[in-house]
Amino acid sequence: MMLMANKKAALSSALALVVAGLSSPGHAMEFKVSGQVNRAITVADNGNETDYANVDSIGSNSRFRFTGNEKMANGMNLGFIYEMSVDQYGSTEFDIGNNTSGGGEGGVDLDTRKIDIYLEGDFGKVSFGKGDGAGYYANMMDYSETLYFGGGAWYTLYSSGISFVDDNGNKLYRIGATNGVFNAVGRQERIRYDSPSIGGLVLSTSLDNGNAYELAARYHVDFPGAKLASGLSWVDANDLEIPTSPADGQPLTPGSEFKKRQVLGASASLLLDGGLNFTVSYGNGKTDAMANAGQANQEGYDATNLFGQVGYSTGDHHFAVNYGETKDLIVEGTKGSQIGLAYVYDWSSAVRLYSSYHLYSLDLPSSVKTAEGWGDANDISQLYAGIRVAF
Repeated sequence: MMLMANKKAALSSALALVVAGLSSPGHAMEFKVSGQVNRAITVADNGNETDYANVDSIGSNSRFRFTGNEKMANGMNLGFIYEMSVDQYGSTEFDIGNNTSGGGEGGVDLDTRKIDIYLEGDFGKVSFGKGDGAGYYANMMDYSETLYFGGGAWYTLYSSGISFVDDNGNKLYRIGATNGVFNAVGRQERIRYDSPSIGGLVLSTSLDNGNAYELAARYHVDFPGAKLASGLSWVDANDLEIPTSPADGQPLTPGSEFKKRQVLGASASLLLDGGLNFTVSYGNGKTDAMANAGQANQEGYDATNLFGQVGYSTGDHHFAVNYGETKDLIVEGTKGSQIGLAYVYDWSSAVRLYSSYHLYSLDLPSSVKTAEGWGDANDISQLYAGIRVAF
């Protein structure tokens, strides 16, 4: 309770800085419109069937944004960002044998990603509105230039809707249910504070709706012949992850304790002058309670994700090979793994071409296979290629 009270007091002080900054008008605000269109082709085989689809790449989906900033008379910089994504049939919706591009799951998904006002100066930066929480992406440090474009730790963005099947055609779990990167809360209504850089170290904290709070540290440093980026984050989602009734908006009980979660994440990426780079990522997510551990009807989880990648960049060309695995997510004793190869070509400053190959595997405990009448899960192979055009 004392920690929570101190955090609220600190964030209230940060908001007061925003108000103080507004009282000192400066030059006219600069305004800009930007965005991107990002489309991909996915081809996947589950051992029984092959299918393909034209999708919006959710790794970095199609979007547009309005941004503005103004230099205040007191030297502070005041700005805003209003960003929306507009994607038609996202890559995370596609499943083999369920390829749709019309209404329903294949319809247009309009999402307000960010509605944010920020104030920055010698004190650091305060952000107020909907945007990234303090811990978001701290476990995504990656110098390979393939992150969100076929490579990187968050590979489920290309494939989470694809289902594993057994030799009898039984549909098992989706990739997104067995593999997870355990990022922080994500884009939320929050107030966030980032400290000024102290020798490359930036400390961040945010208080999100639902009494969720996040702490993070990011460190960037240059060495002779190399540079290193690292991140560490911790999140208590508190009431934010409790599902609510669509009828009255009230929390659904019992079972809400299986949705509350804490998330610990970390990552590091090293880039050598010659272009060789190395990336590792760790994540642990857990709920406040767990019931029927290891059984098909398990509720709650305490799961871990590990990821490693070796990359190489030369000029406009970027290559990466990686491996990731998640243990104990959907059921204790489950392991979902992925082997990936990625290539990215920067055709121009606005146009990026990318392609990748992924092999997904799933190991299930015998208790689940017996209870559900399932056999062993077949591997899933996927080819993923696309183009991003920014404006």
